[in-house]
Amino acid sequence: MTNDTVNQWLAHGAAANAGNPALVFGEASLTYAELDALSNRIKNHLARAGAGRGGKVGLCLDRSIEMVAVLLGILKAGAAYVPLDPAYPAERLGMMAEDARLQCTVAHAAHVDRLGKIDSKILVWEEMADAVASEPDAGPVVDVDPEDNAYIIFTSGSTGRPKGIEMPHRALANLVEWQLLRKTFKPGARVLQYSSISFDVSFQEIATTFASGGTLHLVSNDDRKDPRKLLKQLIDQKIGRLFLPYVAMRSIIEAAHMNGTYPLELKETITAGEQLRVDGVVRDYFSRIEGASLDNQYGPSETHVITAHLLEGDPAAWPDLPSIGKAIDHCETFIFDEAMEPVPAGEEGELYLGGRNLAHGYIGREDLTKQAFVEVDGHSVLYRTGDLAAFNPDGSIEFRGRRDHQIKVLGHRVEPGEINNAASQFPGIGQCLTHAFKSDDGVTRLAAYYTVKPGEAVAYVALREHLDARLPDYMVPAFLIELDEIPYTPSGKVDLKSLPKPSIANSRYAGEAGGYESPTEERLAEIWGELLGLDGIPRSADFFELGGDSLRAVTLFLKIEKQFGCDLPLATLLRASTIEALARHIDEGADDGFADCRSLKLLQRGQPGVAPLFLAHGGAGNILCFSTFAKNLGSGQPVYAFQWSGWDGGRGETTIEAMAQAYRDELLKHFPDTPVRIGGYCIGGYIAIELARLLREAGVEVLGPLVVFDSPNLRSKAYRRKEPAGEAEYRRVQSALAEKKLCTDAINLHQPPAPLPWLKRTPPYALMRILRTRKRLEGYDRMAAEGKVVPVDARNWYCAQTQKAAVRRHRCRGTDMPVLYLRSECQGEEMMLPGWWSTMFMGFDEVCNGGFAAHVIGGGHGEILEHPKVAELVGEAFG
Repeated sequence: MTNDTVNQWLAHGAAANAGNPALVFGEASLTYAELDALSNRIKNHLARAGAGRGGKVGLCLDRSIEMVAVLLGILKAGAAYVPLDPAYPAERLGMMAEDARLQCTVAHAAHVDRLGKIDSKILVWEEMADAVASEPDAGPVVDVDPEDNAYIIFTSGSTGRPKGIEMPHRALANLVEWQLLRKTFKPGARVLQYSSISFDVSFQEIATTFASGGTLHLVSNDDRKDPRKLLKQLIDQKIGRLFLPYVAMRSIIEAAHMNGTYPLELKETITAGEQLRVDGVVRDYFSRIEGASLDNQYGPSETHVITAHLLEGDPAAWPDLPSIGKAIDHCETFIFDEAMEPVPAGEEGELYLGGRNLAHGYIGREDLTKQAFVEVDGHSVLYRTGDLAAFNPDGSIEFRGRRDHQIKVLGHRVEPGEINNAASQFPGIGQCLTHAFKSDDGVTRLAAYYTVKPGEAVAYVALREHLDARLPDYMVPAFLIELDEIPYTPSGKVDLKSLPKPSIANSRYAGEAGGYESPTEERLAEIWGELLGLDGIPRSADFFELGGDSLRAVTLFLKIEKQFGCDLPLATLLRASTIEALARHIDEGADDGFADCRSLKLLQRGQPGVAPLFLAHGGAGNILCFSTFAKNLGSGQPVYAFQWSGWDGGRGETTIEAMAQAYRDELLKHFPDTPVRIGGYCIGGYIAIELARLLREAGVEVLGPLVVFDSPNLRSKAYRRKEPAGEAEYRRVQSALAEKKLCTDAINLHQPPAPLPWLKRTPPYALMRILRTRKRLEGYDRMAAEGKVVPVDARNWYCAQTQKAAVRRHRCRGTDMPVLYLRSECQGEEMMLPGWWSTMFMGFDEVCNGGFAAHVIGGGHGEILEHPKVAELVGEAFG
């Protein structure tokens, strides 16, 4: 069956299903006949208010029965509905209404105050309801043309003014027809109306449900935002079809795993708007729902859905990064290079879209319309997406991100849009864009450039705190730079070359440059400038805030030793991260009291009388990873840590036993009669067990529990050293970790490396790599044994290889002390180890004979110590 307009599809569904339930919200419900009559009465009332064919009617209603009925009434009147989200600022709503040239707006009484900047007539639902009830149930059908607009939905604009997309019936009717013919589509299904009415997916939810005789279930805003409540709705209402973005889908999946309950009737899940990623957690979820499918749909608001890729069958066979599929019926996709020539399959270019689903353009914005909807030789008008893509051999499309590319910082992939979005939520920010710069030594720094709204001001420190609270540390820009305006090229692109490079002058330290109070501060500023690529660093600037990291910290302290003749422990930088504070340490000879120790370092002194906690390093050997954890424990807890001695460039211990003995000796030298607490991270878990045993043998009171973070047992019966990570058992473990994790906001951002080429995976090549690593390690061992200093740029590798060799050789004797074990979601690869573990706690419980309390924190191996929940659990265990 073919219908040329949305109204025809809706009329067909209403006529064929008159007595069936159409709309449900809580205890309220309407049959198709009742909804048809109500929307007809609303249509007649709107006509009296001047809304007719070709008109535009604003829709400012909360989620409710009347919201859907008014939307249908507007369409029946021949007008286009224009969603006005009551959560938007009044200024933004005014701009939207002005551009749309509304005939009238239907609003709930609670939102009338937000519509003060709208010139058109405001129809208050609570006041018009009685008048609507007296209107006739029927009336003349308005003849709608396929090219008439069905809705105008506004999206954010690069100029700071939202742009309204004019979407005709022609495009939406084609979408409805295609969706109803989809092989997994089930007429009559119960559908949850998840999306905001301001987003185009809401139309798809409503129209495809009513055109096929289904039942649309509304959900309150509060329930919509809570994945646990949303999951309950899916189960209780036996929802069969759900449209939602990937992030929302993922939150429901994690809620299902956590509760152990699954929406078994949910056979169709449709996701769009974000890159779909399929991992073990997603596969496990869908494998529990018999006959479930996942439809990955793609399309900007200017086309609605235009390509799709259906995942069905065994989820174990679903790809990790599914394609966005092929064009839907009566639509076309093209990938062109910069010369507007088609690119061969496999080569990257920009994605252009054509066919029946194209919008008319942006209402009242002819200039923007011409930029986005372009005439291409040999084709009709095409929409230029700005997305990078490539054709696969089967004709499907691989999405490769935006033309503005991603940024990589400290090994993490960073989407500038996420930073821009967070910054734009701060009061007073007009526009924001994030860009990356590389210094001469290859350090990548993020800079966020922003404009301030007229008449407002943005406080630098408050903005930074706002971003700190919303973004991971590596995504918080080192520089926040205020501009009068964002520079653009004549073609409308951001002129990146015109952006000022990050400097002290455009940082929060502007105006503080200089002012050094001693020759030491002056010389330190020169060293910092060389390391960080910045001039005029003030005495109050923070090393880490300006892009410093642990490797540059090592270089910094070597330069300090050479320049000033003092050997400061690396941990000093945790307590003295400004030029002013560090200079004081140098001039006053301030130290942590452990100058005679190669490994023992002070992290925080804490209060007298509190048993100190001593932490053993992980595979990286240094102790900067413990900084946030120590602070999160609170200022009253004394915290010390053992850094592998080889980090000073000399020869370090090469076995777990030798490390534990060296650390015991240093601890007893300074704390001979003090009750202590012991912990360890990664390989440090074994050091902690051995150290605790040695201390107890020496008569020291070691208080339980031992605290162990993410330590793997390479001798465990659960260790799967050579088995592939894609098998079902691996997915079960990862699913269990996701289900049990305490911190749902902890996400493992670790990106696995690309597979090695075939030759590098052969046994001869692997053996050659092992021999080459062994030879290099022995060379550094000889260098250190001869009293030579291992080069700074080699120490990270030297340390990691030494630690890895030590843990492989180690045979743990176990412990009879109670152990508190805290686990991320990582497996071997993230710890530079082969394989994975088939039990949740990497087999470490096998060496714990005195009690084993374990928690899954979540996230990656490198982030587990950062989460406040970790310190909270440790504090509770200490009592």
